[in-house]
Amino acid sequence: MIPSGPDNTESSKCHGPVDLAGGSVKVVQLRKAKALKGDKSRSFQLINPENVGSHRFMITVVEVRPGGSTPAHEHRTVESMYYILQGRG
Repeated sequence: MIPSGPDNTESSKCHGPVDLAGGSVKVVQLRKAKALKGDKSRSFQLINPENVGSHRFMITVVEVRPGGSTPAHEHRTVESMYYILQGRG
């Protein structure tokens, strides 16, 4: 959540770009993100070329339940990384 305050920031509850001291941030709601399903997994593309115009990177939130997996795939035109919040495997 982006805090509200006198430093020209807005809450993440807004539905459009947020003005941040000389720049802007587009808020992408998870329920409106492109959703993909795997074996006991769900992926939500928060940043991709279609929704924010990024050409070299994509940010995807992936939830994998115990015993699940994501389909084998590769990203030939965008950078990707993993930031794992919890779990093992």
